[in-house]
Amino acid sequence: MSVHAKPSIIVPSSLDSFSCLTALTVGGVEYHYYALEKAGARLGLDVQKLPQSHKILLERMLAREDGEIITKEQITAIADWAKNGCKSDAEIYVYANRVLLQDLTGGPLIGDLASMRDVVADNGLDPKLINPMVSVDLVVDHSVIVQASGSPDSLKKISITSSGSTGSGSP
Repeated sequence: MSVHAKPSIIVPSSLDSFSCLTALTVGGVEYHYYALEKAGARLGLDVQKLPQSHKILLERMLAREDGEIITKEQITAIADWAKNGCKSDAEIYVYANRVLLQDLTGGPLIGDLASMRDVVADNGLDPKLINPMVSVDLVVDHSVIVQASGSPDSLKKISITSSGSTGSGSP
């Protein structure tokens, strides 16, 4: 079961061909999820026997079914794969819900997005047209160095040199 933390996350364009969009009320707040058990019953599939990665894939495909990029036939292909001894020639579209970038690869990607936005703006179009299709989080883990913290005068303890690098504020 995949429960969306916010009711607004539901993809309104999902066709829900397998009638598995389900409401769950907790503490007076209604949440929605795509019940894999319901989808499995309609597909003739015991979803408990699917590998965890396929359960996640099935839930994402149910939530994103639009009839063009993600189709009913592609969703059925997952069930057919399980029924045919885990073999299939079918192609399916994988639509990530979120992309996590680490700083080594994320930095160049952000630079590429900024460059594309500049080109779009230079051509008189709205640079907001250049956006990732899914949420993207950038994790900066080892590129930040803290030289002083935890006191009201932390900024006074460091200085920025003319080259842009930081140095100790002590003489």
